[in-house]
Amino acid sequence: MGFIRWIIGAAFTLAVLLFVASNTQSVEISLTPFTPALSLPLYMVGLAFLGTGFVFGGVMVWINEAKTRKARRVQRREIKALQKELKAENNNSAVKTPPSDFFPALPKQTKN
Repeated sequence: MGFIRWIIGAAFTLAVLLFVASNTQSVEISLTPFTPALSLPLYMVGLAFLGTGFVFGGVMVWINEAKTRKARRVQRREIKALQKELKAENNNSAVKTPPSDFFPALPKQTKN
């Protein structure tokens, strides 16, 4: 799995580098009509939009997974409480001698 991630990461890095190398011309960006226009390379504008989308997507995933994280926290607390209860039960129970019958769960046969 790590090798596949490395290959995908290398391909994505190569694509970004090719994008940067081929889009060096300047573009003017005007945010408001009252401020002067900014002159930026086209690759910076594209990478800014990609970065903004990446951050926005990460925030949305984090928000959508809030219910799952809460459920996992509750489950961890319950597991710890049950483990503590089980440990206390095991410590409290004395070593019991097994019953004299070979199979105690089976009904006993009466001799007629």
